[in-house]
Amino acid sequence: FDAQNVEVKGKNEALSGWQYYFDNDRDADGKERGMMYESENLHVLATTEGRTGNALHMKREKADGELVMYSYAFDVTPDQNYVIGAFVKSICAQTAENKVYFKIKEQDARGNIVGDEFAVLHSVDGRRDDWTETTFSYKTSVSAETLILKICAEGVGDFYVDDITVKSSNAAINTVKFG
Repeated sequence: FDAQNVEVKGKNEALSGWQYYFDNDRDADGKERGMMYESENLHVLATTEGRTGNALHMKREKADGELVMYSYAFDVTPDQNYVIGAFVKSICAQTAENKVYFKIKEQDARGNIVGDEFAVLHSVDGRRDDWTETTFSYKTSVSAETLILKICAEGVGDFYVDDITVKSSNAAINTVKFG
């Protein structure tokens, strides 16, 4: 594996190499606010209380709206298998509505989006009192130039993500599901 770390640095709650937005959050009167970068109900923080240092902290006080963290674009190899991993901790009620999920925005050399950037590729549902390792596979297209990793939180609670890695893999991705 060739590892590439996607860092979260916690200093004055600044996230190095990451951006975020809130979509369809509601204000105190219940009115939808559209896409915003500030919210009364959704918060993006960095904490020094991570698994191995600093960690991403997404706080949701209400279930309204979508909270999306996304990395800066990083270079990838076209037609390559990748394993994306992270450690997740969720302090919330043990329900399927409370979750951390992952999406990928793939771009070609001209910056055009390749594939479905809104598809949920992996999720960690419910309460996780301890750091839980999670991984999923992704294969880039033949025109892939860069990827943007999206991490979202849904429900109500405190959601933490740490030690995010993107590793190239020689193993094929299993497209046949048994069960």
